[in-house]
Amino acid sequence: MSPVIASGRKRPQHPAFISTWKTNNTSTGSSNANQITLPLYQDGIYDFKVDWGDGTSSHITSNTLEEATHDYAISGTYTLTIKGTLVGFRFNNVGDCLKLLEVHQWGCLRIGNYGFNFMGCSNLILNQVADVINIKGVDNLQYMFCYCTSLNVINRINEWDMSNVTTIRGLFFQVSQFNQPLNNWDTSNITDMSNLFYQATSFNQPLNNWNIGKVTTLESTFYTASAFNQPLNNWDTSNVTSMLQTFGRATSFNQPLNNWNTSKVTDMRNMFRLASGLNGRFNQDISSWDTGKVTTMFYMFAYNTIFNQPLDTWDVSSVFELSSMFRQCKSFNQQLNTWITSKTTDMDLMFLEAQNFNQPLSNWNTENVTTMEFMFQSAPAFNQDISNWNIQKVSGFTNFMALKTFANYSTANYDALLNSWSTQNVITGRTIHFGTIKYTSATQNARNILINSKGWTIYDGGMVV
Repeated sequence: MSPVIASGRKRPQHPAFISTWKTNNTSTGSSNANQITLPLYQDGIYDFKVDWGDGTSSHITSNTLEEATHDYAISGTYTLTIKGTLVGFRFNNVGDCLKLLEVHQWGCLRIGNYGFNFMGCSNLILNQVADVINIKGVDNLQYMFCYCTSLNVINRINEWDMSNVTTIRGLFFQVSQFNQPLNNWDTSNITDMSNLFYQATSFNQPLNNWNIGKVTTLESTFYTASAFNQPLNNWDTSNVTSMLQTFGRATSFNQPLNNWNTSKVTDMRNMFRLASGLNGRFNQDISSWDTGKVTTMFYMFAYNTIFNQPLDTWDVSSVFELSSMFRQCKSFNQQLNTWITSKTTDMDLMFLEAQNFNQPLSNWNTENVTTMEFMFQSAPAFNQDISNWNIQKVSGFTNFMALKTFANYSTANYDALLNSWSTQNVITGRTIHFGTIKYTSATQNARNILINSKGWTIYDGGMVV
């Protein structure tokens, strides 16, 4: 008989949380092959009845291992039905995460506010889940489905009420088969979208309706999301401070981003970085970006063999790290001589294998640079006069212009460099490589000063005969 209240109306009934488990899917830290342990946690609220699917049931009111664990007479696959109060459900990549096969109905489940709920449930499918999960009051969905590699469909996910959620960090981290619409989500209160689609290699759905006005970090949001190529130019990025690796290894992405407000961004490391051997597509004009607060552009376009857009209007006056920024950017050949580099300390590998780059850099202020290792190695087109650079603080010159040849770097430019640098109060005992570039007899004295007075070891092509 259904319970009634004084008015004669039926008391509200919460639908059951129904799920299927396989006891045999054991792993390190899991229960035995004939057991299931529910992922309850200390701060949860529990007062529910669970039908274990073998003809027995339990009334659970705490998170104790004794209450949360059930022994089966025979190992196998069982469907559990839970009714009552269940607030707090979190695997966090341990326990019986491999045993959960499917959720048929979310029902009374309230996942709690700690995130990592189904992390590591690599056998979980949600193709036929009948209802919409109740996340009212939940603000933390971080890493909720992380490592759920069997998830390709999460039925009715586009109907989720996301209005209270503030972090979706890593929500689909390495959920490699997932590719469903999410454009109906209310993201207006979200502040953290880092790692959201990290290695979600199948995802390619529109997100242009998302309001990300409160988001402060887009770190690795689409890292290795290799299928993703959707318009994002209307996103409000005015509060974002970190774009570290946002589109790193996102090999399909090539959408305009010129409307993005980057005025608060401080970190653009690896933002469009690919990997050696990967062919990317990004080649958009982002010259309008406000980079005045950016402090690091480490590997920003590295290995992006297609990118060749103007960047001369960028304000890099706060950037201390330009290391590997254009490494293996084989197409890039844009003016950069207006850049204010007075705060830069690291230019290692900056144009390594940037095969087409040949632009003046004579106006650069290098007085605070401490390392220039591999800076122009295997950059055959570069043939510019950098003799006026202040290199007095540079301690690392290894392979500076290694593999350059007498044919692709002029004697005039090399002579000017030796003559100027020999007059500076440089750090002694350095080793520097100039490939097979040659100098004239008129510059031999300057070269000898660097070798004999400064203790430098210079590798080059010798004197022009």
